[in-house]
Amino acid sequence: MDDRDDRGGAGVRRRRFLGAAAAAGAGVAGLGALAGCDSPASGPGAGTASDDAGKAVRTGSLTAQQREQALPGDAGWRLGKTGPQEAVEGYTDQVSVERGEHFALHASTTAPGFTVSAYRIGWYGGDQARLVWRSGRIAGRLQQPAGGPAGATRTVSTGWEPTVGIDTADWPEGAYLLRLDAENGFQRYVPMIVRSTGAAGRTLLMHGAATWQAYNVWGGYSLYQGESGSYAGRSLAVSFDRPYDGTGADKFLVYERALVVLAERLGLPLAYTTGLDVHRQPQVLHGATTLLSLGHDEYWTPQQRASVTAARDAGTNIAFLGANTCFRRIRIEDGARTVVCYKTDFRDDPLYGRDDPAVTTDFRAEPSPDPESSLTG
Repeated sequence: MDDRDDRGGAGVRRRRFLGAAAAAGAGVAGLGALAGCDSPASGPGAGTASDDAGKAVRTGSLTAQQREQALPGDAGWRLGKTGPQEAVEGYTDQVSVERGEHFALHASTTAPGFTVSAYRIGWYGGDQARLVWRSGRIAGRLQQPAGGPAGATRTVSTGWEPTVGIDTADWPEGAYLLRLDAENGFQRYVPMIVRSTGAAGRTLLMHGAATWQAYNVWGGYSLYQGESGSYAGRSLAVSFDRPYDGTGADKFLVYERALVVLAERLGLPLAYTTGLDVHRQPQVLHGATTLLSLGHDEYWTPQQRASVTAARDAGTNIAFLGANTCFRRIRIEDGARTVVCYKTDFRDDPLYGRDDPAVTTDFRAEPSPDPESSLTG
C-alpha cells in the first residue's frame, strides 16, 4: 500500500483512507487490495504512522496513539492448527469492555491445560498485532456442549462456568484477539473490543458484533439455519453465551481486521466501539469526526440506527464499508447477551401487533417499513 500522499497531514490521510476503505467495501477485489497491508510501503516519500511517530518523538509531541504504534509488534499472533471444535474454544461474558474493566473467559478444551494471549490489532511496523497480556498456565477442562436449542426461538447457549477473570487495566483501547493455546497443540481465537468512552475529534470504528453472532453456527444453529441446514429450522434468537464457530473470530478477520490495520497505519486519531454499545451508550458518537461502519454490518437495533442518524445530522461523517448495512432490524435482550431477529416469521414476534416498529424483520419490510436507504443512501 503506497503512503506517499501521507505528507499532506491527517486530513489527507483520512480522505485517502476513506477512499481505500470504500473501494474495499465494493467487493472481493477491494478486500484483496486491503490485504496488501501485509506488505510494507515502498518507494520514495512513502510514509506511515511509524514515520509520524518518529517525527513526534523528535519534537516531543508524541500522542498516546503514536506511542502505542511505536511499540514493537508480534508477528506470531496468527493461528496455527485449530483442530476439532472441541479441542479448544471459548467466549467472553461481555462483547466489549472499557479499559480497566474485568471480563470473564469461559473456555473448554480437551487438553490438560492452556494459556491465553491478548493481541491488540494494529499496524506495528507491519507485524499487525502487539502482545499486550499473557496468562500463566490454566488448567484445562472439557465443558459440556450445548444441550440443544431452547424454546420457541431455538436458541443455543452453553451455560459454561467461567474459567478465568481478566483485568484490562493495562490494555489500550482497540480491537483484540484472545488466542487460546492448548497443550494439545491446537489454537483458537476469541474476539474482544476495548471500547472508547468518547470519540470527540476522532474517527470511530464501529464493529458489527451483532452480525458476528447472527452468522455463528456454533451448536448447529444461527439466524440462517438449523442443525439440519434448513432455513425453516433456524434460530429466531441467538446467544453470545457460546463460542464462535471456525477460527473463533471469522467475521472479524474477514470483514474488519484489515480496516483496523489500515486506519492505524495511516495514523488516524481513532476510537473504538461496537453497534451494541452505540445502542446502549449513544453518547460515544458525540463529536466524532467520522464513523466507520465496518465490513458486512447487517444487524442493527432501531436505537442504534436513530443514534447514528442523529450523529450524521449533527455533522459526523459516515462511511459504510460493506453490503447490507443496517438491513435487519433486531432486538437486544437478556442484558445484551441475545440478538433477536424473526425475519420472515415476524408475525410470530411477540411484539407483532403491539409495537410494530420494534418487530424484528428487515427494516424495509412490513409491518412497519423504514428502508435503510434513508440513512445509507
